[in-house]
Amino acid sequence: MDNLISKYQTLAPEMQREVADFIDFIAYKSKKKNSFSLKAWKKQILNVSVWSSKDIKTLEENSQGLKSWKTQKW
Repeated sequence: MDNLISKYQTLAPEMQREVADFIDFIAYKSKKKNSFSLKAWKKQILNVSVWSSKDIKTLEENSQGLKSWKTQKW
């Protein structure tokens, strides 16, 4: 640890701020990983909508109908 402190003290002030920012980032990242809840994630995934085969068929049929429309000429 003493070696780390002595290296830190040899850095210019702006580099010391960069090291401090990096340490803050690592600490934030560490806390973020611990707050993950598998139960909450599963609940969120179950709320994602899913299209049935019938829904997709309806969309494809309507797509063909739109392609056959003729635009008005001005």
